[in-house]
Amino acid sequence: MKLQVSVSAIIIKNGKFILIKRIQFDEFGKVGSWTLPCGRIKFFENPNKAVTREVKEETNLNVKVLKPLSIWSKRKGDVWRISICYLCKYKGRKLKLSKEHSDSIWLAFKDVKKAKIEKWIKNNAKLAMKK
Repeated sequence: MKLQVSVSAIIIKNGKFILIKRIQFDEFGKVGSWTLPCGRIKFFENPNKAVTREVKEETNLNVKVLKPLSIWSKRKGDVWRISICYLCKYKGRKLKLSKEHSDSIWLAFKDVKKAKIEKWIKNNAKLAMKK
């Protein structure tokens, strides 16, 4: 079994958070699905640094890490992933997507319930609204 440790970010800006659309397959996400900026932690990397690095790599945005929102683990096939979702605040820079993503949207927290996004994203958005 392969262990992966990853981070993701709910980046808040003016009552909204950003979602990005995948163009590549991931063990836990389909091509064309919406996701949060996320990625794997490098060996011996601080998770807080990893989330800011991944956000920068995937969106070019600068963020301030506010706090962890949740930790989840899931097994799919021969991969077991443990992930930390962080609440982050937008701090600047113009959005520029990586080659791994085709589109982005700033989703209002009030629209989370009716949005066609994965349950784990909805759950973390609900946690972010309470903070």
